[in-house]
Amino acid sequence: ALVKQVTDVAAYVSLCEYDDMEGMVQLSELSKRRIRSIPKLIKVGRYDTFMVLRVDKEKGYIDLSKKRVSREDADALDEKYSKAKTVQSIMRHIASTHGLPLEEVCSKISWPLYDMFGHAYDGLAKLVGDNADLSIIGKLDITPEMRETLLNVVTRRMAPHQLRVKAKVEVSCFDYEGIEAIQRALIAGRTVANDNSQVGDDESLKATTTVKLIAPPQYYI
Repeated sequence: ALVKQVTDVAAYVSLCEYDDMEGMVQLSELSKRRIRSIPKLIKVGRYDTFMVLRVDKEKGYIDLSKKRVSREDADALDEKYSKAKTVQSIMRHIASTHGLPLEEVCSKISWPLYDMFGHAYDGLAKLVGDNADLSIIGKLDITPEMRETLLNVVTRRMAPHQLRVKAKVEVSCFDYEGIEAIQRALIAGRTVANDNSQVGDDESLKATTTVKLIAPPQYYI
């Protein structure tokens, strides 16, 4: 939900997944701890995750809580929202490119993918990479021009990007073999890492591990 207003007694948010309906969060429902600074807990213009406590259909009130949302639930919902935002952006691009209503594009592409994969994002993700399953497009009722646009925009926005992670470690050995034992251990570790380097379920995504000496006993991995 998007935080729209914060007062001395409550915060008012716009529920993005429910046609921007307004919900209210009492300050007592912001945190389980004593509130010392409201701006540190909730800020106008920021998206946050809330739990629905009560809905009064007659008065149109929706009471929400932030403190009752676990960190795990918040992370899962953030990921779900991020995926939905990506899908919606792709659908808008296709609709704009071909001069079609957004709802019509969704009915032809994203909605069928939700039915097939549980989430349209997961279906679109299968269209990129070395193991791309282009047969998915054949199951969609779209024109060849829309297929080309779909592939182009998905490849551009969802193709995996290379990520480099570097860590500095200290390795010491006080036995007789000393540096030779360290060298064998690091080489063995690198071999095991590279032999088990697949990232996720995509066999085409592999991580490469390297080891570089900085100055004994420090190394970069």
